Amino acid sequence: MSTAMEKQKTKETQPSTEEILADKERIFEAIRNSPFLNRKHQEAAEYLSKIKPPFPWDEECPQNEE
Repeated sequence: MSTAMEKQKTKETQPSTEEILADKERIFEAIRNSPFLNRKHQEAAEYLSKIKPPFPWDEECPQNEE
């Protein structure tokens, strides 16, 4: 059973929803500029540039439906 002091301590250490929402733009910017994600996007772009048409995902949707 936790005491009142322990409950107060957990309330102080956990950020509130308002604090998180206030920092959301900073968090989004940090994610967009993440070196890991930038490297993964670069690897994906290199992989996609090597794929020759017809692309496998184009077979799912017929092009000439008119």
